[in-house]
Amino acid sequence: MSDFRGWPRDFADWQARRAAERDWAFANGLNLGDPARNGEFATLDLMLPHLDALVDVGANEGLFSGRAARTRPDLPILAVEPNPAMHASIRAQAPAAALTGCAVADIPDDTRARLHVRDDQPGTASLTERSWMNPSYRAGMHTIEVPLRRLDAVIQDAGLADAGAMLVKIDVEGHEAGVMRSGAATLARGRARAVMFEFSYGWRETGEDLRAAMYALDTAGLALWRITPFALEHVRFFTPDMAGHQYANYLALRGFGLEALGPRRTLATPYGETVAIPFPERR
Repeated sequence: MSDFRGWPRDFADWQARRAAERDWAFANGLNLGDPARNGEFATLDLMLPHLDALVDVGANEGLFSGRAARTRPDLPILAVEPNPAMHASIRAQAPAAALTGCAVADIPDDTRARLHVRDDQPGTASLTERSWMNPSYRAGMHTIEVPLRRLDAVIQDAGLADAGAMLVKIDVEGHEAGVMRSGAATLARGRARAVMFEFSYGWRETGEDLRAAMYALDTAGLALWRITPFALEHVRFFTPDMAGHQYANYLALRGFGLEALGPRRTLATPYGETVAIPFPERR
């Protein structure tokens, strides 16, 4: 095959370029869903010494809550998971955590909705019908009727509304922005707040707007950081390519002393210099 204008020379060259493209994306925290490699667990580890409470919305099998519980047995943890099939795993991972079996959404409290679940892949459960999934995938899903609550009410009922430094982790397959809106009072209150949330193509299924979510966090006084496998990268402003990513994770912070989280380093980007907080090297 011709090398004209950068085309691959042959099949092996094409394979190498595909691998390089994937590796570039993974290194930048895009399209990599393994929390042990994409920076999610590293971010949690960085935050844990400074927290007074953790709220894990979309706890699924409890890996996030469990990691926090093992590192900080004294930390109040609230795990929120609507799928009852996951509750035993959460209990095993974080026995002392409070567990609330509801979905969280930006609607009036104490209503009910259908959760769409595949038993072999419970992490894809969503309040939507997963319209971007293949029809054959959706054919294997079934529905569970679950209660819906607002985040403010869930946190109030758990006695955490006035907790000092709180991290709210949100992984709800496209409904992250609605969860944040439903917790507006909580996020506006307190000396320190942090929100870790997933962005995925689930946002397209729900019609949510990443730019609007980022602007709402900014208005609430939280600074935005993108989670990468090697560092937190400060996001100074929204750029359209962010909404084109298939998958990425973000952290919004207010009231946390960045010097306590680690040394800041200058980071060059196509949009000018920003700063990054490197994670401690893995051992």
